Amino acid sequence: MHSIAILGHTKLGSINSVNGLNFAIREQFIEQVSSKYHQYMKQIGILFGANHCRNSDNRKEMVRKTKARIRKLCVGGITEDGECIMPTYLKAKSPEDGWIRVVRKIMDNGMVRVDERGSETKWHSNVMIHIADPYVDRVSKKYPFSEGVLKEKYATQLLNPDRLDFDYTYGERLNAWGDEINQIDYVITKLKESPNSRRAVATTWDPRKDTIVDEVPCLNHFVFMVREGLLDLSVMIRSNDMYGAWPANVYALGELLAYVSENTNLKPGTITTLSVNAHIYKNDWSIAEEV
Repeated sequence: MHSIAILGHTKLGSINSVNGLNFAIREQFIEQVSSKYHQYMKQIGILFGANHCRNSDNRKEMVRKTKARIRKLCVGGITEDGECIMPTYLKAKSPEDGWIRVVRKIMDNGMVRVDERGSETKWHSNVMIHIADPYVDRVSKKYPFSEGVLKEKYATQLLNPDRLDFDYTYGERLNAWGDEINQIDYVITKLKESPNSRRAVATTWDPRKDTIVDEVPCLNHFVFMVREGLLDLSVMIRSNDMYGAWPANVYALGELLAYVSENTNLKPGTITTLSVNAHIYKNDWSIAEEV
């Protein structure tokens, strides 16, 4: 059993060391960090009202040091209301498991923000969901769309180079970026030539267009990597509707991973999504509460 010293004379464990621990110990670590954070917040409250700390300069210095300790704990920062912002990591057994847990987390303690288009959302920053098996329990019965609908509409979404009548499509950006580069073919070729490559990467972002238009891609960066004979896919998503869109995103990513795996003679592995802004829109709050 690992022992985890939070503060005092020992240093707080690094994020890398935490990720190396098993799930139960990692959960224990998070609970300890949260508990210590609230202790420090209480300490600040006591300091501001303490009679024994009569010297104003001493009191300010103690508060400064205490806040500095909090910032070390709150690796994601602190809100104006004093809330600790920490990146979220969910190790999910399936897409359904990941969706249910992230929706509940955002509804339970998400921050509230009005976005640049005037939509009110609850959100968390930097939410990473690691899906152990992307092909079991792919769609929850609580999700607004059935697996049949997703299969019909999203199975080839990332593989079809046709832009149709849209400003862009993911399939067009991945398979005909700039009307000329098929990034999926590149990924397949790269993995065949060098299975241990860290350069099997595709992107949907086109700064020539996306800096001046209104509709821009949410799924931005795709990294394929071989691990012990399995092909994993990691995707960075700049803005992610976790209630309405994430299951459909993951379904399409599963089809993309299966396609690349088949064409490289590899078995599909895990899918990991990093949603930088993971949100739920206000008009979905009431139904999301039922998940």
